[in-house]
Amino acid sequence: MLNFILFCVAVLAVTVFCFWFRARNHRLWRKILYKTHLWLGIISGIVLFVVCLTGTVLVFEGDIISFLERDKHFVSHPGKSVLNLDDLVAKVEQDTNSKVILVDIDDRRIDTTKYYSMVTKTENYKNAETKPEIQIQRHSVDPYTGEIVIFENSFSPLGEFFYVVRRLHQRLFLPSPIGELVVGSATLIFVIITLSGFCLWLPANFRNIKAWKNGCLIRFRKGKYSLIFDLHKTLGFYALIPILLMALTGLTWSFQWYENGVHMVFAPYPYTPLKSLPKNPDAKQLPIGFFDKKADELLAPRKGGYRKIFFPEKEDDGVMIMEWRREGLLQLGGLDRIQFDQYTGEVLQFDNFDKFSISKKIVVLFPLIHYGSFLGLSTRIIFFIACLIATTLPITGVVIWWRKLRNLRKAKNKTE
Repeated sequence: MLNFILFCVAVLAVTVFCFWFRARNHRLWRKILYKTHLWLGIISGIVLFVVCLTGTVLVFEGDIISFLERDKHFVSHPGKSVLNLDDLVAKVEQDTNSKVILVDIDDRRIDTTKYYSMVTKTENYKNAETKPEIQIQRHSVDPYTGEIVIFENSFSPLGEFFYVVRRLHQRLFLPSPIGELVVGSATLIFVIITLSGFCLWLPANFRNIKAWKNGCLIRFRKGKYSLIFDLHKTLGFYALIPILLMALTGLTWSFQWYENGVHMVFAPYPYTPLKSLPKNPDAKQLPIGFFDKKADELLAPRKGGYRKIFFPEKEDDGVMIMEWRREGLLQLGGLDRIQFDQYTGEVLQFDNFDKFSISKKIVVLFPLIHYGSFLGLSTRIIFFIACLIATTLPITGVVIWWRKLRNLRKAKNKTE
């Protein structure tokens, strides 16, 4: 918490210094901002256009796939109830001749639900002297019958399309370290461009009401050039906060030092696997359905969400359940994490999102903030529009720069 307070003080100090420098040297301040905004935008424009365009497509990825390929994701057996989780796991292990190590459960509802996703692990021994070959496979399972469905999202044409878009968004099809560095650097530049653009948007005189009004309006009748300038300036202002949130949270996937800094400033949220308690020689692992029901009790009365159940692979491993909340309109999502002793069912650790400090909640919500899902559909719509606006900013910015450059050349030719 102390690091978070110090960070806020540092941000406030930088802000105060900027306003002081602006008041003392307004022309120099605007010149520095303009040059920074212009040249950083030119350097990173193409990359930012691609990243923002692909980000716009990915905002509603899950909704689009579920709508267009509903039969591949939802299953309905009216009048039937979902099979016991232990029976489902046993059937999958029998059919695949392997061990289930992970179960993904999404959107549990009466009569209609999504297919369960189960990850299995198979160890193939060629001989006693070599290490086993480990094969990991993911299966889609009908929760009403236990039948393994052939398809997987990534193998459908629509799933392949979004996979390509995601790779383009994350690393531009470049090798992983290089692509992440390029995208991360462009994103970092985007943060500077956004902040400098906001400072340029601010009126020279804060008491000038007309200047504030012009900064918030798009003038459609002032000519083509004025319209393009307003589209760049005004729409950029309206999309400022979502753009900054997407950029600042997205940097955690590109730079390890940035992620470490986020955890240091806000709150550490590491995953510390806890060991099961010492067991009796005759002790056996409790059925996985027991932990699923126990999690339901601990997380009640919430309904809905996305749950991952990690099975213990060693004798002293615990059972871990992670649940991402899927809350309604204007209700904050979050992540809860529970670790159980696999033999006694005792709760070893319960990370309850509701009891987190504000700084710790910010760390946990970073992925949801980046996807625009932290307040459900409302923020996803806002982030979609903001990302669409961000896609146009490099284009309108280049048009404005090119128009100014052309006017300067004309003025120079006249003087000669």
